[in-house]
Amino acid sequence: MRKRHKQRLQMLRQVRSFLRGRPVDPRIEPTLVALEAAIAQIERHAEVQDAHARLSRTRTASAVELARGLRRHVMRPIALVGGALFPPGDADAQAARRALTMPATADYEALIVAAQGMAVVVREHEARFLAAGLPKQTLDRLRTDAEALKQVLTTRGDDRGRRAAAVSGTRAEAKRSAQLVLLLHALVEPTLRGDPALLAEWNSVTRTARSAPPLRDVVPGATDVDGDTSGDAVNQPSVAEVRPAA
Repeated sequence: MRKRHKQRLQMLRQVRSFLRGRPVDPRIEPTLVALEAAIAQIERHAEVQDAHARLSRTRTASAVELARGLRRHVMRPIALVGGALFPPGDADAQAARRALTMPATADYEALIVAAQGMAVVVREHEARFLAAGLPKQTLDRLRTDAEALKQVLTTRGDDRGRRAAAVSGTRAEAKRSAQLVLLLHALVEPTLRGDPALLAEWNSVTRTARSAPPLRDVVPGATDVDGDTSGDAVNQPSVAEVRPAA
């Protein structure tokens, strides 16, 4: 949950606590109930944001390990053996050699596509690869590991989508709740003018809502003070996530 949203939520809870800590004027009860509903909704959105942010980080770690294993322990051995099985001077083997080329980019999708292309050649020439000494398990992993990586990326994209929806929902509820606090202030402030201490407390509790600028949309991928992000690219790793093996 973004720092600014956390601050708004804390303020809303203080407003609720102040009003529920003394007899409630029937005139403000409907607005207070609406505010409490908004608080509950923001809290639910916060739970979704936190859960899917954690899940997304877990999927990223899994994708890094899957991509590293696919590149180093599956695709590279197959490419090396394929280079010997399909020499450069053989014109008929050029297509196979191209399909067995390792991708130079650290891009997940490029890695998956390259693995799928390799799998086609391996399936056509499986007997030759096995005769050259490659374990069948390595050949089988070419497809299964690429599919596993693809599934992790898809699931991570779903997590990020749900988190982004929760961020948007939080922003909408925060704006609505700020309007409710302004309405409550208009109703409550006149009733407290005879008690300077309570009025000062109320003004302090609601000052954030009455003076804060509207919540702005956050640029996708931006990082707030807490290191919280949203809108990260779904299928693109950072350069640090996956690097081409030497």
